[in-house]
Order: sequence, then structure tokens, then C-alpha cells
Amino acid sequence: MPLNANRMIALDRLCGIAVIFGLSGFLITGILLDARNSPDRYRAAKHFFTRRARRLLPAFLIAIALGSLLGIGGLQQDWVWHMTYLSNVQVWWNSSWSGAGHFWTLALEQQFYLLWFPVIVLLPRRWLGPVVIGLMIAAPIFRSAIAFGASPFLDVLLPAQADALAAGALLALMLRGDISSAFLSWLTSPSVMWGLLGTLVILLSIPAFGQTRPDLVSWVLIPSLIALGALAVIGAAVTQPQRLALLSAPLLVWIGTISYGVYIYHYFTPQFFVFYIPGLAEAHTATEKSLRLLGWIIVSFTLAALSWYFVEKPMLRKPAKSGSQGAIAEELGVRAQPR
Repeated sequence: MPLNANRMIALDRLCGIAVIFGLSGFLITGILLDARNSPDRYRAAKHFFTRRARRLLPAFLIAIALGSLLGIGGLQQDWVWHMTYLSNVQVWWNSSWSGAGHFWTLALEQQFYLLWFPVIVLLPRRWLGPVVIGLMIAAPIFRSAIAFGASPFLDVLLPAQADALAAGALLALMLRGDISSAFLSWLTSPSVMWGLLGTLVILLSIPAFGQTRPDLVSWVLIPSLIALGALAVIGAAVTQPQRLALLSAPLLVWIGTISYGVYIYHYFTPQFFVFYIPGLAEAHTATEKSLRLLGWIIVSFTLAALSWYFVEKPMLRKPAKSGSQGAIAEELGVRAQPR
């Protein structure tokens, strides 16, 4: 069920992928800054990667196994790409979306974990700010190659998404005093925050009015603004939680809790119906399409809830030892969720 590259990636961003990358960068950087204080760096590394595997791997492997058994998502042929967390490289290499193309964000997250541990834990602390800011500058430059004719699938590679991840890391450094928080105070002020979000809405709406959006705007400016928007929203949620109290609503908290499973299964649900229940997959009227979408949502959420209660949650019963922020990261799954 591949889609046009431009459309698919735009939809991904619109649905909050960059925000989730920002959240991941924030949480993981905080955990790793705590790990710097460990007298045994080897043990800290073992603990970090073991916790990532226990939280994310079991549900992921079960989804791959189910997809392979059912013959959907191309998993019988492509499982090696996904098992080795190279799904995004596969998408870029083939210049097309596979039946499990949404796994590109999960692969990118794992690549981030592998690279970010030595950066945050081993580099001198005074270098961290410049490295993070450098990544926020380098990522738009990397993406600009798309505007000048390179494949749009470059956008699924880690260098292209580094600014969203680095935005979260920047927030973690600012909150810990490694970088001045003056920029955060300015960015999370109501006028700037809503002005930024309003600008994004306008830029994203240009095609709806029959106008062509310049490639530099699509591939460079908009993703950079989304990264800053993610920094602003997450920063406001952390420093001024009363402004975003709605996020603590029980239903939203529950959805966030099972979101990893929702992300894993949502792309496979329509494929299952097409292959096994084609009569229900067909829809012609607006009412039929709405009912079909509702059915896909119900099935995806049901599978995600089963995954949480019977696979993911049991793996989290062992108390986290990395502090409260580490526990929060484990509960959220620290992914990207398209993570």
C-alpha cells in the first residue's frame, strides 16, 4: 500500500512524527546524562540497551512474526531489513514504501540510540551543546539536497531527521543548565508558540489553495519549524504543565500508553482486511468509508491493547533503576512512533 513519497512524508510530519522524535531526543538525552554519572560506563551501557530491548523488542518481534504468518506487509521477504532495524535504509535504497514502510521510524530510533550513547556519555560535557546545535543546523542542509533533485526518500535517513531529535536533546540540556534556557523561555511564550504553530498551519495549507509550495519550503523550512514547534510544545508541557493540562486526561494518557502498539499494527490492519476480508475492505460511499476507517481504528487499538497488557507491560514489571525520567521513558516506549 505504498503512497507517493511526497504525500506520505507530509502525512507523517502532519501526524506528529517529528514531535515524537523530539520527545524521544528529550527523554533519551536525559537518561544518558544521568548515565554520565555512573562510575561504571560499561554497566551503564548494558543497562541502557537492555532496557531499550526489553521495552521495544518483544512487541516488535511478535508483530513481525504475525505479519509473516499472515503473509502481509511483505514481511516474509523483508523481515531481515526490519529485524536489523534497517527499514528506513530499505525504503531509501528501493525508493519506495514497502508493506511495512512505517517501520522506518522505529529503525531510525534504534540507530539514534546506538549513536547517541557515546555522544552524550563519552564526549566532554562542554561539547554537547555545540554538537546538538550543529545537528540542528546540519539536518536542514542535508534535506536541501532533495530540493535540488536528490531522492525525496533521503528524508527517512537519520541525518535528515537529526534536527527533530536534537531539538529534544537541546531541551534536556537547557533544563539541566548546560545551555542557557533564555531561548526556551522565549520559544514557549504564548505569542511565539502560537505564532510558530500558526505559521506552520499556513505553510502546510498552501497546496489546499491550489498553489505550489517551493521545495525548499517543503523539505527545509517546514521540517525545521516543526522541530522548533516540538521543542516548544514539549518544553511547555515540562515547565508549564498547567498550560497543557488537557494532555493529562485519562483517555489521552491511556492512548499514549498503548501508542507503541497502535503504531506497530495500524499499517497492517487495512492490509489484513484487503487480503482476508475483501468485502469489508471495499467502500464506495462516504458512509462506507467512514465505517471502514472506524473498523480499522477499533482493530488497531484492540491489537495495541492486547500487546500492552500481555506483552509490553509484563516486561516493565521490573522496577527501573535509571530514575524517574527513565521510568517515564520506559512507559512511553520512547519511539516514533509515524514512532
